[in-house]
Amino acid sequence: MLKQFTLICCMLLLSVQTIEPNNDIQKKIIRSGEFDIECYVSLKQISSLDKDKDYYWFKSGEVHSSRYDVGGYVLHKTYSKFYKSNQLAEKGEFVFGLKNGFWKTWYKNGQLKAVITWHKGEKNGDYITYDKAGNTIEKGRYRKNNKTGVWVNLQTK
Repeated sequence: MLKQFTLICCMLLLSVQTIEPNNDIQKKIIRSGEFDIECYVSLKQISSLDKDKDYYWFKSGEVHSSRYDVGGYVLHKTYSKFYKSNQLAEKGEFVFGLKNGFWKTWYKNGQLKAVITWHKGEKNGDYITYDKAGNTIEKGRYRKNNKTGVWVNLQTK
């Protein structure tokens, strides 16, 4: 009996979901592999997709990405990815499956790894990467997924 109860509890924890008050957004907590992910999905169907953009979506307890296609519920709003140690690994926002705003990634030691600015699924704005000690490696700007202006790589000069 105790084994059955434990098994049921574990199954519930592996795929936790809650419905937000507006009933169009659902919270997902995914525990698998090296990471734990907390994200939200939109229950609304997307009427049109941009053929040149990567969409992120949830299905069967996993986050997937594909170009110009979705096979499940699109990610929408806050996305947080954690190492098993509870150290933050990645954080950003989605707008109906597309990355938007500032996205940050971290090393396992907690040091910031990169900051990338997105706009409707395209890299568009500042881009900075750091080494594990916190020193800037590379910085520049993107405009519509293309590098623009002066780029500086402090390691290769």
